[in-house]
This record gives sequence, C-alpha cells and structure tokens, in this order.
Amino acid sequence: MEIASLDSPIEVEKISEYLQYINLSDEPVFASLIEEGAKLLSNWGAESPPGGPGDCLVQKGGKFFNGSCQAKNNFICEDPKEDV
Repeated sequence: MEIASLDSPIEVEKISEYLQYINLSDEPVFASLIEEGAKLLSNWGAESPPGGPGDCLVQKGGKFFNGSCQAKNNFICEDPKEDV
C-alpha cells in the first residue's frame, strides 16, 4: 500500500464521492499528486490550509490545499499498479 496518487479528474471525483460516503469529506485527508497533478485539480481552496501551509496535498470539504506535512490527518491509500 502507498499514499494514493491522484492522476485523473475521474479519480479525484471518485475519491471525493467516497470520502463523502464514509463521512470524511469534512476532515483533512492526505493524498499525493503525479507531477502534472496540479493541473488536474480545479477546486483549490482559497482559505488557510488545515494544519497550516506546507508542501503536502490535503483535501478537505471537496477542496485541495498545500497543507502542512506535520499535521496529523487521515490519508488515502491504494495498491500500487504492477506492470505486466
């Protein structure tokens, strides 16, 4: 398992829907982005990031922030895909 890497708008939407389903949409959640990932996200939060500013991707309330990597948050994992 590794921190989930958001690499498509569809994946971002599905993860957001799942977080809402399990009642975590209003809690800060760590995730990861592929290099071009910032271009995939259109819903960047304008307010102060949860836990303070930093270099980690944090999703809260359907918005994304460059949040503190030191803050204690939930996180999203995925099974790494194996090349066959």
